[in-house]
Amino acid sequence: MAYPYNSNGTNNLILLRFSRLGLLKAFSTYSKYDNVNLLIQTNDSNNLNLSSGITETFKNISQDTLPNDSLKILTLKHYYKFSNLDSGIFNFNYQNSIIWNYFKKPIENIGINFYLLSINNQDLLEKATKNSNSNIVFWFAIFTILISILLFIYKFSRTSKISQNDIPKCHKILNEDESRTLEFKSSLRWDYRQEKVNPELEKVIFKTIAAFGNTDGGILLIGVDDDKNILGLDADLKTLKKSTTDFFEIHLRNLLHTQMGVNYVSKNIRMQFEEAEEGKFVCKILVLAADTALFLKMKNKDGQSIEKFYVRSGNSSQEIKSIADINDYINSRFIKN
Repeated sequence: MAYPYNSNGTNNLILLRFSRLGLLKAFSTYSKYDNVNLLIQTNDSNNLNLSSGITETFKNISQDTLPNDSLKILTLKHYYKFSNLDSGIFNFNYQNSIIWNYFKKPIENIGINFYLLSINNQDLLEKATKNSNSNIVFWFAIFTILISILLFIYKFSRTSKISQNDIPKCHKILNEDESRTLEFKSSLRWDYRQEKVNPELEKVIFKTIAAFGNTDGGILLIGVDDDKNILGLDADLKTLKKSTTDFFEIHLRNLLHTQMGVNYVSKNIRMQFEEAEEGKFVCKILVLAADTALFLKMKNKDGQSIEKFYVRSGNSSQEIKSIADINDYINSRFIKN
């Protein structure tokens, strides 16, 4: 069952593995509890109510709601007392009954502020005559956990953002060509053409990482050429004080800290090493889509310090030179209305 909604000007979709009735029946909740209610709030503060009746559609709650929705409005008022928490359980009195509520906030920004599950205490007490209190609490916990697992929320936007958790294996990455979110570099600093260290190559790495962060994020592989041949890091390692991947990472991170700042690097850049072929290691760098614009400090031909702004355009990193164009891009990409 799918439920569409709009948040921050984008269309979103909530997918349930089962319809609401199917979901409740699957966990024997429909027969055990008469009043189970699921309420979801979007980032636009729209409150979507999946009520406990036979309807399988969301109902929007607003200030001019009918009197029979007063319980939902009261539930929200009590929730806001605990809105600084990521999850929790609370209860309140309503028409000589106690309403138990469990709420949880999604870990990632997916257009949802929170979802909240409510059960009337009367339903719990009626079952308590047949089951111990511990069993009630146990099954209520199981129900809420299963709800959170089976409630798949997908946010559809103009661009897809890179996962913040893991960097895929090299063989999977190399199935793709260079693109807006993928780049291959033969080395960090060793120039295969000139057969010597070339510091200018390190600047190319900076440009790629800055462009990924200023656009949609991306993955950079160091030790792979444009034809997807795995060259490894040996040539780079031999130019360092210590020929190890640990020292390679220290060296590169120090450069990035100087160029971009420790806070930016810590927040937006992940780095891993993988032995893609026997004896050949590749440096995998995952760059998250940053929430602040990054300018690179470079030197011009006269040795003067200047700032440059890079973004991804197709499968390359491009500089936006016009101040007006930079302002327009930053306003559209980083500044939320």
